[in-house]
Amino acid sequence: MAISFTSAEQSVLYGLVKYPRLNDRELSEIIGVKPSTTTAIRRRLRKKDVFCTKRIPMGHMLGHEIMAVAYGKIRPTLKEKDREEFLSWVRDIPYVFLSLACSDAVLNIAYLKNYSMYRKYTDFVSERFRDTELVDAKTWIPVIFGFQSSKPVTYFDFAPAVRHAFGIEDEEYEEPTFEKPSGEKLTKKEKSVLKGLVMYPESSDKDIAEKIDASRQAVSTMKRRFEDAGLMKTVRIVDLQKIGYSILAVAHSAFTPYATMESRESGMKVVRESIPAVLNIASNPENVMLAPVMDYDEFHRLRTQAVRYYMDKGFMTEEPRVTLFPLSDTLINKNYDFSGFMDIVVGEDE
Repeated sequence: MAISFTSAEQSVLYGLVKYPRLNDRELSEIIGVKPSTTTAIRRRLRKKDVFCTKRIPMGHMLGHEIMAVAYGKIRPTLKEKDREEFLSWVRDIPYVFLSLACSDAVLNIAYLKNYSMYRKYTDFVSERFRDTELVDAKTWIPVIFGFQSSKPVTYFDFAPAVRHAFGIEDEEYEEPTFEKPSGEKLTKKEKSVLKGLVMYPESSDKDIAEKIDASRQAVSTMKRRFEDAGLMKTVRIVDLQKIGYSILAVAHSAFTPYATMESRESGMKVVRESIPAVLNIASNPENVMLAPVMDYDEFHRLRTQAVRYYMDKGFMTEEPRVTLFPLSDTLINKNYDFSGFMDIVVGEDE
């Protein structure tokens, strides 16, 4: 349910989401709100669960070549017991870090090491579906993005959603990129610190150091280095319902063979500026977008605007596949949970 925000709360929340690495004093200088007020508002909004802090390990920098997005329809006749059993099974898949489910649909996003692992993962999932008939196999769509051949238009960034919800005018935008892996392998200690940072994103460096048996200085130094090198990204996840959204739309678009990412660059900019996507990742043949909308009327308007643009350019031959997740009916089954992935990364040393 949406809650009311003062103008100061809107400014602080937007700043927290846009500049997640800054402390309260640094943030207050940018947004023009007193440091004490910034701190008080941050604490108040966190207590209300308006936002939380997460750290996203960048899979391709840690030897994983693919991000897989899969979505489909849950059978409407599914019993609640069977649905919970299915969702519990998904939670146990270590590669999956984000999983959403509503009464008739499910979305999973995972990091995978290579194409062989992707095939193993999809075969594993498909076999489960066949055995249980939980998901309509005809609607189940897996999409793979190789990090080296894909572009992150928006990569788990809630700033556009907050800006759109509050009507904030801000043209400043830092375009995300997938950094090229340096080839340098992390030591066992470095992986341990990285795992601690990812697992305890809202803990202080001192507390993390105590949890993983490392020094506070080592944690602080490596945190800065991992962020600067693109190994890890700190983000603020916002409760979309609380800032006024009612639907999360998952749109999967397929493009004509000559509609390369380079030729679609202007279209990506138009979509980025008009649609408050949390995730928008593109490759030459397709893209997937997760975008919150206030209501169905806004969804229809934004979809029509984007489709018309791409159709007029001749980039699309058919409309995107869209799955809608009503937020009041959506369960966050895995909320940027990288524990399984980090276990895999750390276990590669053993």
